[in-house]
Amino acid sequence: MLFQIFIKDHFDEKINNLKITYSNINYSEKMANNVKSILDVLEKVGIKNRATQSMCYETLYKLRKKQLHFLVGFIFFEKSEKKKQRTQKLIDQITEEMVDYSEKSLKNAVKFIKKTSK
Repeated sequence: MLFQIFIKDHFDEKINNLKITYSNINYSEKMANNVKSILDVLEKVGIKNRATQSMCYETLYKLRKKQLHFLVGFIFFEKSEKKKQRTQKLIDQITEEMVDYSEKSLKNAVKFIKKTSK
């Protein structure tokens, strides 16, 4: 429960207010790495709190979605084909991550609901 409060207070509000630009895309990547670190800690400690894990994956999904929206706009206006190709590879990678995060979030949420409904 403490992790959920921390994630909600520390990351959720920041992500909702974050406007991704070319100058702060590294900041958003740092935030993603911090959430991934929390997931690693939960796994290594052996905490199987499905609600917290689901919330972490949902947070990562929201962050990647914002990054994706920025990159799609960037690629639309970019003139250099080389930069467009590099950005398209990044877009493809982020899209795959978003699918993975949504599947993991849903899986953990379903397990949490099943566990609490017993």
